[in-house]
Amino acid sequence: MLSRILICLLLAAFIGQAESIEPVAESPTADGEVAVLVDTRSELAKGEALHEIIMILVEKGEYNKIAAESKKLLALELPEEMEELKVKSLAIIVRSLSEKKQHDTAHEIIEQALKAIKLKKNQAALLRLQGHLFKEQGNLARALELFRRAIELEKE
Repeated sequence: MLSRILICLLLAAFIGQAESIEPVAESPTADGEVAVLVDTRSELAKGEALHEIIMILVEKGEYNKIAAESKKLLALELPEEMEELKVKSLAIIVRSLSEKKQHDTAHEIIEQALKAIKLKKNQAALLRLQGHLFKEQGNLARALELFRRAIELEKE
């Protein structure tokens, strides 16, 4: 039930963010080339669909397909200030996997995200998420290490 509420909130965030974004535009780069900016609304819609695909895969027990779909979610071209939406989506997914005792897949997703996420506050959130996962598994030493790393990263 809580998972469904979180999904609704996340999707509302995706939709709410989409309303305030300008569509595709062109902008010159430093070397004079014209770069096409991402259509953020389209990327947010893809993000919503990918999140739902992954949640369905979790429900169906098709855990071997989740990492590949998560990579697609992480590859969405969103403005940096929207990076947190990816992290929130992945947090819901990781918690669902944890409930199903699919810790290895959950850890794999977090490791993918730590490589793809740029903002330190979002990296810290992922470290805390992984800390909770290790705590649930009884690996308190590793959980403690990750929580401390998250605190240090937030200070930077």
